[in-house]
Amino acid sequence: MKIGLYGAGGFGREVFPLIGGHDRHLLADAKYAQPDTLTIDQFLDAGGTHFNVAVGDSKHRQAMAQRCIDAGLIPFTITSPRTYIAPGTFIAEGAILMPFVAISTPARIGRFFHANFSVVVGHDNNIGDFVTVSPAAQLMGNVTIEDNVFIGTGAIILPGVRIGAGAVVGAGAVVLKDVQAGQTVVGVPAKSIK
Repeated sequence: MKIGLYGAGGFGREVFPLIGGHDRHLLADAKYAQPDTLTIDQFLDAGGTHFNVAVGDSKHRQAMAQRCIDAGLIPFTITSPRTYIAPGTFIAEGAILMPFVAISTPARIGRFFHANFSVVVGHDNNIGDFVTVSPAAQLMGNVTIEDNVFIGTGAIILPGVRIGAGAVVGAGAVVLKDVQAGQTVVGVPAKSIK
């Protein structure tokens, strides 16, 4: 199986070693091409079959994933051998789960989810598509995270909280109550900023 990892930036270089044991290639758009990257067309010409997208910005990740799917490539989930996933958890296609991620049961996780180093996903979480959770963030039990949310490094989301689509939770924030779609919250306790 030939796997292409779209995104040759910092996160892509962190994720790339996790695809060991496969014929792997870094993919980039022609304008960002480097000597060690291929475009989607070059990857397809080389017999590429599967892909993932290691790009932090959820809207760009979504667009790149759709381009790859439209080209006939198949999403491939990348999981570190040091990731813990409890029985009964559902994880949709295209996730990237870095080392020391712990996912409790029975979490439901959407498409192209990114959980960076040392993320904790508590019991009964429901996470949407194209969500990014930065290193050491903790999502306690019964948390709902809608699509295209970004959660900063070390943030803590307390039990029962809902984070609306497209919201941003700042690094180190402690979220005690629901966050509306599109809002950015920071601080302890987390408060909305404009």
